[in-house]
Amino acid sequence: MANLPVPSRREYACVDAVVAFEAMNLIREKFRVLLVAGAQVRDLPSDMRAAGQHLDRYEFPQRGIFGTAAAIRVMGDSLGSDDNESLLNALIKYADERSDVEIPLVGGAEAEGIRFRLLVEVDDTFKMADLAYSLAKVTRLASGRDLLLRKLVDRIEKGRRGNGGWAVDLSGRGGSDLLATAHAVRALHTAGRAIAGRDVVVLEQGLTGRDASDYVASFVLLVLLMVRRDGLTGRERGWVTELWERLAPETTKSSEANYDYQIGSRTYYVRVPWQVYLLSCALIAQPATRFLAWRRQRLVLAAFEALASTKGFVYPLSGATPSTRTYAVLYDFFDETRLAFARIPLLGVLSRSMNIVTRIVYGRTAGIAAGVASLIFTVVAVRVWLTSGQGSIGDVATNIVAAAVLALFGLAVGRVRR
Repeated sequence: MANLPVPSRREYACVDAVVAFEAMNLIREKFRVLLVAGAQVRDLPSDMRAAGQHLDRYEFPQRGIFGTAAAIRVMGDSLGSDDNESLLNALIKYADERSDVEIPLVGGAEAEGIRFRLLVEVDDTFKMADLAYSLAKVTRLASGRDLLLRKLVDRIEKGRRGNGGWAVDLSGRGGSDLLATAHAVRALHTAGRAIAGRDVVVLEQGLTGRDASDYVASFVLLVLLMVRRDGLTGRERGWVTELWERLAPETTKSSEANYDYQIGSRTYYVRVPWQVYLLSCALIAQPATRFLAWRRQRLVLAAFEALASTKGFVYPLSGATPSTRTYAVLYDFFDETRLAFARIPLLGVLSRSMNIVTRIVYGRTAGIAAGVASLIFTVVAVRVWLTSGQGSIGDVATNIVAAAVLALFGLAVGRVRR
């Protein structure tokens, strides 16, 4: 694996397209190693690959849909590399033929247990929606992609409840579940299927009625923003602001939530990395203001530092092992960040200005250069606020104040060094 540059706090105050791209490379490489060397693939046919819950437990043979869907999402950008393309095709083949492969690998009573688990799995809204979403993000050139995706989205649409929304069980048992509905809507929207108005109403009512925890609301809001990306209004941006204000005290420490759900007599869970979802909401709804505010950037840069570390990106309360699904969510976020910088040139101007100031302050040259760079940053920040209509001046005020403080600090440092 190549040595990739890690953005230190002496060089970066804001993420940029380069950081986002390198984060994606880091994640993809971790998945590649797992798919080549992990015990998850040792008893599979040579033309199949799979992943499990853990990203770096190479000796642990567990594999499943959540992990395999995560691997498909990450490796889905790999066409152009023969080795990675082969891995992607092998993942899709396993996802499509999982039932046919797994049962013959075991015998006796254990085979019955596997058969029952696989039957339940195809009715699990979260798992089927995750897999459909990942496939929808893959290029149509990937072998087996179109047929499997079509089967999945047809199955998801068939599982829609009559009055809108989805249960956690695609067979229709149980009432509507807000988080399951959000996952189903995201999958269908990404696959290009039309989203029924009654499904959007279910999401909106759940969000505004506070029918679920704020952690769940972070993903529900993200899906609503994705569906309405081209026509966002002050209403949606207001939801982002309100949710950030409610959850801000909990962003000082790295944290995620687990969401328990029941199918039949068994209880399952799905991870909810709500801090990453919140960042994605800010990126979509308020990219030039709230997303670039220093509190948000602190979280983004900390995530990159963790990705590049030996330990990896983990949530302390969720265990010491990186999660394949959480890494795929991070991959999504950094991919969205990279695309946002390509779509909105002023994001690059703002980010570069703040990073220039940071490097000057920590470098050997200060004074006039720091003042000029901070002035540019301030002017551009105000201009973006005036023209974007994406938030209040308070959203960029911290950046403006930080630029001024850094410039003054740079002058002081320069004088001390002389």
